[in-house]
Amino acid sequence: MTHKDPVLRSATVALTGVAFFLLVLGCGKGDGDFVPGKLDGGPPPGKDLGVKKDKGTKPPPPKKDKGTKPPPPKKDKGTPPPKKDKGGPPPKLDKGTPPKKDKGGPPPKAYKVAAVQYGSGYAAAVSPGCASNATPNACALKAMVAQAKKAGAYFVVLPEYALGKDQKYYEPVPKVGSNPGADPSWPASTFIKQFSKTASQQNVYLFFNLATTSASKVYHNTLVAYNPGGGVAAVHHKYNLFGNETKSLTAGNKVTTFKTPLGNMGLLICADIYGSSYLRGKLKNQLGARVVAIASYWTVANSVNWYKDYTSKWNVYTIVANTTHSPGMGGGVYGPSGQPMAQKIQKQPSIVYSTIPTP
Repeated sequence: MTHKDPVLRSATVALTGVAFFLLVLGCGKGDGDFVPGKLDGGPPPGKDLGVKKDKGTKPPPPKKDKGTKPPPPKKDKGTPPPKKDKGGPPPKLDKGTPPKKDKGGPPPKAYKVAAVQYGSGYAAAVSPGCASNATPNACALKAMVAQAKKAGAYFVVLPEYALGKDQKYYEPVPKVGSNPGADPSWPASTFIKQFSKTASQQNVYLFFNLATTSASKVYHNTLVAYNPGGGVAAVHHKYNLFGNETKSLTAGNKVTTFKTPLGNMGLLICADIYGSSYLRGKLKNQLGARVVAIASYWTVANSVNWYKDYTSKWNVYTIVANTTHSPGMGGGVYGPSGQPMAQKIQKQPSIVYSTIPTP
C-alpha cells in the first residue's frame, strides 16, 4: 500500500546498512539489523406506512357543577404563648458538617517512577506468551509498563534499542502535541501508535525509544515522551552518537523539557550524558530541568558510575532505563547528590521503583 502522506511514505525507507552494533567501549549499540521493506500502511483511513388520524368520538358536554356551599370557618382563638424557659443551658447550635469540595483530592507530595531494565531477546522472561508474539520485545515492554502501573508508577522510562529486531523500518518523527494513538492516519503496525495507546491505556507518562526518519530522509535515534492521554509531550534526538551510529544516523542538536507534576522534565539518550557540555548545561540552566529521563544501552561495565556522575554534576533527579545485556547493564533512580535512590545491576529484566518529591 502506498501512503499519500509524505512523512508516512518516507517511513517505508529500508534500513539498508543501518545496523547498530557493539563497539569495545561506550554506549549506543542496537542489537539487530533492520530488514528492508515497506511500512505496513494498514487500512485506508424502509417505507413509512403512516397512521390514520383518529377523529375519535365527540365527548358529551360536562355537567355544570353547582358545588356545595362550604360551612362557615370556625373562629381561630389562637395558640397560647409558649412557657418561659427559666432554666437549663441553651441548646448547642448544630452547625452540621460542611460538605467537602471535591477537587479530586490534594496533589500528591511525591510520585512513583519506574526505570525499566530490559534487553531485547528476554521477552519470555517477562511473559511466556510474548515469546511467540510477532514482536516479542514490544510485547514484553508493554507488559512491563502495565506491571509498573499496577505497582503505582506514574512515570515509566523504557531503555534504548529495547525493540531490537522488532523494528525493521524507520518510523516518522511524531509531532509534539499530536496523539498518534487516536489518529487514524497512523498505521496500527507502527510502534509510535502502539506505545501512544499504551500510555493512554495505562494513564502514565511514558518514555519510549526507537529509530525515526523525517520527510527529508534524515534518520535519528529518538526518545518520545507521551503524556497520560497518549499525546506526544516531547521528542529528543540523540546528539552524542556513538560508534557506527555516526555512519547511518544524524545527530540531534537540541535539548528539550516539558512540564510535569514533578517539574520540568528533560530527555537524554545514553551517551548524551557525557556529550556536549553546552547542551547539558542548557538543559539544566536555561530550560530548568529538574528531572531527566534517560534511555540507555550502555556497553561497558560500571555504567551506574556514569549515571551517578551526571546526576550529581547537574544536580537533577534521573530515571535511568538501561539494557540488561552484559557488561553495560545497571540502572535505576538517582537523587541530585548522585546517590542511588533505587538501583539494580542484573541480567534478568526488572523494574526499579522509587518516589520523587514534587517541587
